[in-house]
Amino acid sequence: MKDSKTYVVYLLPFESYIGVTGSFKARLANHRRLGRSTSYAEILGTFKDREMAYRFEATFHEHPNLKGGRNKYRGIVFHKTHKYFQVVIDSKFIGSRETIEEAIELRNKYYKTTK
Repeated sequence: MKDSKTYVVYLLPFESYIGVTGSFKARLANHRRLGRSTSYAEILGTFKDREMAYRFEATFHEHPNLKGGRNKYRGIVFHKTHKYFQVVIDSKFIGSRETIEEAIELRNKYYKTTK
């Protein structure tokens, strides 16, 4: 018997976290309980097949910004719609750049000026 559940692939942009769930609202509530920011959470895709949802999620994990659900470059998120990288630190928008390298430079510059 085929599973009739719908699965979503979602992004928590301020956490640089991507995941799959069959219950989006409940999963967001769980993230909040764990202290993660769910502001601007975005559904990236909806699937009737769980395996397809995980395959779709895996394509994002190949991106250097979203490695394994956690950000290899902390504070940098990829804006899927507009195709640029945002630097967001402690829920504060620092700026956006076209390449990951430029975003890393901006983030490092921000850290140097605030520490």
